[in-house]
Amino acid sequence: MQRIYAEHHAIGNHSYDHDYKKLYTSPDAFLSEMERTDEIIHGILGVRPLILRAPGGVIGHFTKAYGPALKASGYVEHDWNVSSADAAPNHPVAQDFIDNIDGQTDQPVAAHAAIILMHCSEGHEETVKALPEIIRILKAKGYTFGVVTPMTPQPW
Repeated sequence: MQRIYAEHHAIGNHSYDHDYKKLYTSPDAFLSEMERTDEIIHGILGVRPLILRAPGGVIGHFTKAYGPALKASGYVEHDWNVSSADAAPNHPVAQDFIDNIDGQTDQPVAAHAAIILMHCSEGHEETVKALPEIIRILKAKGYTFGVVTPMTPQPW
């Protein structure tokens, strides 16, 4: 984490244990989980992340009460609008991710910006394998790459 931060990549919060049943019982439960993780991140980096991504995304999990609660706590939630589908249960391969992203970035949902959901944990080696071609395709379509910050506009 220290290396990632030193290289000026964004550090965001994604929850402590990814347990949907605990996370989504209320905005307070969600924030409690984020604050617990923030303490750990702060202990490592000396800064608190302001960016978070809700496990599973906000659709179907957040009610209208979450937005004001997050804002009051200083958080900015950044969801995705393009999915690689690299967490699909049928063990997709790199070409599947390339095709998913290529097709979705031709759709109106990604007309002006794309935040792409991809995973980098163990078992996602095919995602890494797909990256060079995904980057090539996106550059050919005119996309540029940047670091997500609290000021980054939502991609929709």
